[in-house]
Amino acid sequence: MQVHGIGLLILGAAGSGKSALALDLLTRGHRLVADDAVELVTQKKQLIGHCPRRLRGLMEVRGLGILDARRLFGARSLLQRTRVRLVLKLRPEPVEPDRLRGNYRTMRIAGVPLPCLSLSTSLGHNLAVYAETACLNLRR
Repeated sequence: MQVHGIGLLILGAAGSGKSALALDLLTRGHRLVADDAVELVTQKKQLIGHCPRRLRGLMEVRGLGILDARRLFGARSLLQRTRVRLVLKLRPEPVEPDRLRGNYRTMRIAGVPLPCLSLSTSLGHNLAVYAETACLNLRR
């Protein structure tokens, strides 16, 4: 996803809500790069995410099936690639919050260090708002 101009890689176990969060972000005007099958490459010490051509614009959302994001949200809702700048890890169990610094760690993907925010899906928070705020905070 690209949220407020920030490439966001959403990770989590099957059924953790990754596609539901992506769908929520799409309805809020953000852009989809890939659902489930994101390909990651490094270029000039940056991590770039893109979608395989055959899957471009398609999303599988539990209970809704395969969705065509271009048809539902318009061509502007899709992006071929983005530089990943933040990882959001969805966890089913509660995550003990660090009240001062948040639940950020550093994660290395293909040798590229990235901030990684862990959020619990069990607390019932609006994860789209958290994702948007984390991306805005990174832009500062």
